[in-house]
Amino acid sequence: MNKKLWIGLLLLSVLSVSSCQRQEETLLLSEDKTKQEESVQEPEKKEDSGKEPDVPEEDAAPQQICVFLCGAVNQPGVYYLKEGARLYEGIAAAGGFSEDADEDWWNQAAVLPDGSRIQIYTREETEVFREAGQNPGSAGEDTALASGNGAEPKADEAAGEPGRVNINTASQEELQTVPGIGEVKAKAILSYREEHGEFSSAEDIKQVPGIKGKTYEKIKNYISY
Repeated sequence: MNKKLWIGLLLLSVLSVSSCQRQEETLLLSEDKTKQEESVQEPEKKEDSGKEPDVPEEDAAPQQICVFLCGAVNQPGVYYLKEGARLYEGIAAAGGFSEDADEDWWNQAAVLPDGSRIQIYTREETEVFREAGQNPGSAGEDTALASGNGAEPKADEAAGEPGRVNINTASQEELQTVPGIGEVKAKAILSYREEHGEFSSAEDIKQVPGIKGKTYEKIKNYISY
């Protein structure tokens, strides 16, 4: 073989190998550069601790009270109000005062106790209390619902089973503590009792002149026999 031809082939082979090496190095450098760029662009991921994110606790629901409003209100009934509610809020929930209610008898700013029974009186009923010497606050109760420091007058004790006025034994003054019975009606009851003897039932009081229909409905829960 021609010596010059052999030398040319050898040089060509060396140049080919050198070119491949340079291409391989270029590819490796390109890959390293790409990886570095990706590592810079990707945000650093936080390790998942497995814990739930902190969530602020919700405020506790406000407490409620239950009260029974009856008497001279437009919608008597049991009402649920927020704890610390005032009497005026309870009256508003019950539809407000009725037309014949004595609004001035009550301390409407008083706080309502849970489980309480509040009977709103008419002007006729509170007039009887005043005639008997009882005024708002005179009973000295703890609930402080009536005007001043007291609550319901003593005559309200007759609204339940105990404490009703016995129409067979009550004096004129005791009879006048019953809402709806004034001096005239109390004397009429005493006269009827002296003439006819004791009442055999509470309804017998309707035989007394002036105590019929509406008057009896008003006093029946306050009397016994």
